[in-house]
Amino acid sequence: MGKKGGLVVISVALALGFLSYTAYQFNRKGGLFDPAPELNLDYRGNGKLAVVTGANTGLGKEVAKGLYKVGFKVVMACRSDTKCKKAKREIEKEVGPNDGTLLVEVVDLSSFTSVQSFAFRLIREYSKVNVLIQNAGLWSDCRPTEDGVGRSAQVNHYSNFLLQELLLNADHVEKDGRIIIVSSALAWKARDFRNDPSGLDCSWDTSTAMWGVYGTSKLMNIINARSLAKRVASKGILVNAVHPGVIQTELHRNDSGAVYAAVRTILYSLAGLTPWEGAQPMLHLATATSPSSLFTGQYVAGALPRDPPALALDEELEAFLWNHSLETVQIYL
Repeated sequence: MGKKGGLVVISVALALGFLSYTAYQFNRKGGLFDPAPELNLDYRGNGKLAVVTGANTGLGKEVAKGLYKVGFKVVMACRSDTKCKKAKREIEKEVGPNDGTLLVEVVDLSSFTSVQSFAFRLIREYSKVNVLIQNAGLWSDCRPTEDGVGRSAQVNHYSNFLLQELLLNADHVEKDGRIIIVSSALAWKARDFRNDPSGLDCSWDTSTAMWGVYGTSKLMNIINARSLAKRVASKGILVNAVHPGVIQTELHRNDSGAVYAAVRTILYSLAGLTPWEGAQPMLHLATATSPSSLFTGQYVAGALPRDPPALALDEELEAFLWNHSLETVQIYL
């Protein structure tokens, strides 16, 4: 390779390095010069109760670990008892003895009956919830559950809605509590879901259905956070939806599309976050004490509120989702 060729290689390498660094910073912080979200290690949970769904792997496991580090009593809510107990042992071994507590509960978010039973156990056997982190998620899946709802829509939104309503109706969330709903920037791929609120139709976007169907459930998360924040404002409960960034987790474990897998690999290699890094926005919101971080009803990326998709600001769509969600889970309330 001649001198000229060497300069070309160096230039390309520098350009790719700058692109990767810039993309990583946006992914990590939401903006190039914005503050990075971080677990507040000075915060002491002092045995306050935190509930984390999907806590056996990925983001949920890292969120549970962070809350355990600062002394919360953490209920790890998982579909698999075996996997959840394994994750609990791994966290305890990694963190070591401290004044936090990890507890395992089983819940299947694809079953309203399971969610109801879980909520009743929380109400009956535990103190009031200080932090509820609705993390568990499912990639695009329109197959109906036993309740007749598309699997992604039920796991990602309707079961979250049922859980929050059961706890709030029983006055089992502390007045200064925090409800954090894990959403995604893929909410920008969503459509107006009034014609298919149960998420049973995967045919509407054949070229990008694996983005749009999932994204629609994530739009529901943002709308739910905004709507719920208004309803619990008088109790001092903070509610926010969070985009954790592009992260290597098991969310896509059932996706076999070769093209999408290639795109995903490139994104991860350029700017992907570790699960621990991706957990920081949720941990930041759960433990923040600075007045500048005590906002509510927001869509958050990094440590700061961001403008949500235009559909999330549609008040008629917000009212539709709230009413349809109540109708969908009514017999379990």
